[in-house]
Amino acid sequence: MDIENNLRAMFEHLEEVLSTKTVFGEPIETGETTLIPVLTVTFGLGTGGGTGKAREGDEGGGGGAGVGAKLIPRAIVAITGDQVKVFTIGEKGGWGGLVERVPEVINLLANKLSSRKARLERARKQKDQDNQEQEGEVSL
Repeated sequence: MDIENNLRAMFEHLEEVLSTKTVFGEPIETGETTLIPVLTVTFGLGTGGGTGKAREGDEGGGGGAGVGAKLIPRAIVAITGDQVKVFTIGEKGGWGGLVERVPEVINLLANKLSSRKARLERARKQKDQDNQEQEGEVSL
């Protein structure tokens, strides 16, 4: 593969990797709160090649290319209803602010699970009651 093809292949792959979806991660739904990770993306690439002639007169050439990327989490955007909060990561107070919300998120999830359990229980009782009423109608 020549240098031009190497570069083309690298840039095609970079176009797939480096996008707004890379900087703003996929939203994560937790109850009524949506969390969106925010990342810093850095990358570097290099390529080189050359040709030459050996003392014996043979000609040759070679080339190569390489690319590297680094993704660093920087913040989390928390959206609850019409309220938006940004919790930075890696800066003073960043993780602290996020960690402070952990109990809130746990309570939110616990409440959601409790209300789901209550809905399921009500649905089960209603089904039992409907079955009993149907049995009463059949026996008449």
